[in-house]
Amino acid sequence: MELKRQETIFLQLPLFFATGIVLGYSFPSIFLRNALLVASVLLFIGLLLLNFCYSTPKVYRFKHRILLTVYLLILFLGALLCLLQKELLQKDHFSSSQFELLKIQVTGEPQLRNTQLHFESKVTAGLTKGKYRACTGHLLVSVQINNWGLLPLKYGDILIVKAKYRAVAAPLLSSTFDFKSWLAMQNIYHQAYFKKEDIKPLKRNKGNPLISYALNLRKKQVDIYKKLIHDPQAYAVASTLILGYRSDLSPETLDAYAKTGTIHALSVSGMHVGIIYLVLNWILFFLNRTSSLLFLKALFIILIIWFYALITGFSPSVLRSAIMITVLILSKTLHKKTNSYNILGFSAFCILLYEPFLLFDIGFQLSYLSVFGLIWLQPKICKWFSFKFIWMNRFWSILAMSLSAQLTTFPLSIYYFHQFPVYFLFSNLFIMMPAALIMYTGLVMLLFRCYFLVTPFEWLIRFTTSGLRWISDLPFASISAIWINQTELILLSTGLILFILSLNHAKKKLLFTSLLFFLLLEVSMLHQQLIARRQQKIIVLRLKQKYTGIYIKSNKATLITDATPKSTIFKFYIKPCLDQHRISEVHFKFSYQGLKKIKHL
Repeated sequence: MELKRQETIFLQLPLFFATGIVLGYSFPSIFLRNALLVASVLLFIGLLLLNFCYSTPKVYRFKHRILLTVYLLILFLGALLCLLQKELLQKDHFSSSQFELLKIQVTGEPQLRNTQLHFESKVTAGLTKGKYRACTGHLLVSVQINNWGLLPLKYGDILIVKAKYRAVAAPLLSSTFDFKSWLAMQNIYHQAYFKKEDIKPLKRNKGNPLISYALNLRKKQVDIYKKLIHDPQAYAVASTLILGYRSDLSPETLDAYAKTGTIHALSVSGMHVGIIYLVLNWILFFLNRTSSLLFLKALFIILIIWFYALITGFSPSVLRSAIMITVLILSKTLHKKTNSYNILGFSAFCILLYEPFLLFDIGFQLSYLSVFGLIWLQPKICKWFSFKFIWMNRFWSILAMSLSAQLTTFPLSIYYFHQFPVYFLFSNLFIMMPAALIMYTGLVMLLFRCYFLVTPFEWLIRFTTSGLRWISDLPFASISAIWINQTELILLSTGLILFILSLNHAKKKLLFTSLLFFLLLEVSMLHQQLIARRQQKIIVLRLKQKYTGIYIKSNKATLITDATPKSTIFKFYIKPCLDQHRISEVHFKFSYQGLKKIKHL
């Protein structure tokens, strides 16, 4: 399917809308918000007036300029919506006043990690001078719960807490996870740490009834898995893969899926919704006899898909897939011509219209890129080879599906995660059938209480996880420590797109242009390597009350630390710092005198 402007209007609109969101997020100001509001109203009135006299010859001749005006209005609306929802621009944000107490509502499902309970909350009022005053803003809360007793917190609970909060701190190093930026993309700018006695529950279960029901329903299903499945990691994989509940997943299991390029299987996404649709469509084939039965079949499948989206907490990827498949089913049922690009764009536009900050969610970006790859790139890759045997063509189609998804997400994946799975084709072929079996077996167990399936279900999960761990332990299973900046990301993405187009259209100009971008990418990376060769610096880290000194000269580093290479501190903090500085040789040196000197620096 080739991209044509007149046939892909709903792919174009979200692109301009998303561009506006990025501009609004990058330049937050009240003046810009007010200016965009006035400009949007004027543009809308102008287009409305032009609509009444569009049939006149003079207006018709300027249809391309009118289309550009429409695109400009969509861009303005995206920026305006982002600025209107930017909480720090609100006059009544809780951080703009001095309060003694805050009234907050739990807006996210509380997650227990070790002895701390973490949850997102919405501030609704603040106490000052003996009176509560309405205010807005979101707050990330952590509560120490050594012994919480009979007072668990749930979504929708309203609490009274002390007004002791602080702005989210920037990361110590650019190589570590930027928690501040990540929260800002969710419209959260402050966090608070409390003890049990600092919290006073006021009201219970006052959130959205639909979301509250969904979270409670999911929790009940998770508890069933926990009771039936004896292997803790098998239970964690089942809860994550089927219900999207990731709290109990171990870092080792997550690392195995990441290294093999199959992390998408653990993210409840379009693959899961697609499996439900394909199987239900096959099982209910007998309803294809009449138009009335066909409509009943479509309605039933849509209800099941949205019920599944409900028990997964309406995650962005499931929501996107549910909207896409709903439009697709209705179009086929009503015998309307469908356009996959429009369906993809329509779902993105609906989600961003509801929550514009989801544009910056990594899962949202990778999810849409992978689906776009399946729509646009897979048919092109399938045409590269043709075989005499049907089964070989089908096998090649499956390989093309994995290859297209990996190619379209490749630049962003290495930009965010700094690694590339070498055996992704093999691992994706390996997990395809087991993932579908795990999903349907797990759903049958929950829906029909077929608990006798628990033994083969648990064995299948252990087999799949063990197989992926074996693949991840193979030599050169993944290329790690890949660090590229935003300029290099643009060069890589542009070069990759032009290279694919050159192969598809057999045009030398596109091929040479793509090679030029790859050459510029190589020059940029070589320049970074030369800078690293001449570097000399000292880095002092304070991590969890422990100090680490890093002495860097060229591509060598000496570490004065008591952290071991297998420790969590080294893996998540020190190692990324070394990788970013392109260190190839590391020497560990432990001394009490050295650590004392570092503490005084």
